[in-house]
Amino acid sequence: MNSEEKDMTGVMFVNDRKESDNHPDWKGRAVIGGRKVWVSAWKKEGQKGKYLSLSFQDRDEQNRSKPNNRERRPQEDSDIPW
Repeated sequence: MNSEEKDMTGVMFVNDRKESDNHPDWKGRAVIGGRKVWVSAWKKEGQKGKYLSLSFQDRDEQNRSKPNNRERRPQEDSDIPW
């Protein structure tokens, strides 16, 4: 995808790193309502035939949820005498 992503568009690619059934068959990214999201898709089969099950994750939220190794414990630990 080029450097300027357009709203309500996205791309998906075959997941060549799939190691288990829980991992998505396809992965990609999109912009929905101005929000950048990661998209994951699993090939499924149901009573009405084959379909894709989709999952979306905010790209910015994923970056915020990763722990920062430099984070320190809260200050209340400083009251411990040892």
